[in-house]
Amino acid sequence: DLAPSTPVVIRGGFTGVENAATHRAEGAISALSGGGLVDLVSVNNAAGNTVTFEDLEFREGTKHAVEKKKSAGDVVFRRCVFADNSSATERGCGQALAGDGASKAASLTLEDCVFRRNQNTNTTTDPGGDGGPRIDNNVYAYGIAVRLISFARVTIERCTFEENGIPFDHRLYGGSTTTGQGLGFWNPVYGSTMFINDSRVTMRGCVVRANRGSTPRAAYGGGVIYVNYALDGTEIGNCLFVGNEELGSTISEVTPENYAQWCGALVLAPTANCTATVQNCTFAYNLSETSRGAGALSVRQPDLGNGVDRSAVGTVVVRDSTRAVPPAGALVTRALAFIAANAGHRLNVEDVVRHLGVSRRLADLRFRQIRKTSILDAI
Repeated sequence: DLAPSTPVVIRGGFTGVENAATHRAEGAISALSGGGLVDLVSVNNAAGNTVTFEDLEFREGTKHAVEKKKSAGDVVFRRCVFADNSSATERGCGQALAGDGASKAASLTLEDCVFRRNQNTNTTTDPGGDGGPRIDNNVYAYGIAVRLISFARVTIERCTFEENGIPFDHRLYGGSTTTGQGLGFWNPVYGSTMFINDSRVTMRGCVVRANRGSTPRAAYGGGVIYVNYALDGTEIGNCLFVGNEELGSTISEVTPENYAQWCGALVLAPTANCTATVQNCTFAYNLSETSRGAGALSVRQPDLGNGVDRSAVGTVVVRDSTRAVPPAGALVTRALAFIAANAGHRLNVEDVVRHLGVSRRLADLRFRQIRKTSILDAI
């Protein structure tokens, strides 16, 4: 628990031979682990007593690996990693980072940080099908990896978000063998990777890839990154959203008009008279399983007022991201998203097939049908 009476900087990356912070090796980092049993850091700082974290890894926390409690002091993270923070409890949110800006008294900054595999792993047995792992119908989450509420400003620069939200070996189910209602219907997940509410956001030079969310039947849920409420002045620029996936229903009785419309790699959901700018961003190979939801970008306008000033939306490049696809096409789209999201790694065909969870024969067949080419050619 940190409640400093003066500004504090907490640095990692030391090996024991340095005489000053400037002597640390570039890229060196120190890891703090909760071992899946405890959380790591709690910050409760007053105005003027900024807490800064540098070159630290926060991993294997439970409820919130790092929590900025409701207080007026600013918090800054530089070159930090938040990895493998997960929970099997209900309504898990802010697994990696949770914060409350005390009614816009505080600001929060993330620079050159990585958020990786921060997930909600709450599962139960599928009541009507294959018996495989599926997300429990009690999950009701706002920002599984990151949840930030009511900051004066949230600044996110050159950060990477990957494989957060719902694990790739999990799916949704209706939660009831009789009514077909449950997670993905009445219990939404808002911003599976990051949910920011009532805050002015600046997000630049970030990569959002291979994250996984769920689209509920309840209105306004869904989204991989969800920026909500009084977000006037929000600017998102020069960011890459690639290979993210929005899960839809597995219940056949639910008609398309009941699907949520506010989903996709990025959702902006402002109150009236707010202006947000999305400029020079690329959306590629994002997949939505719903019939009425976007895979790339959703802009939700409220019932009253002007909402987002659409004339302020800048250059947006959209590639294969917004159209709904049949099951065979969805399999190929998932494969292409996985390949795109891991373009910097040495992938082979077996890696792709393992990710899809189907046989190689079926995967090859679908590629020949849809793309007239092979998986290896796509790689």
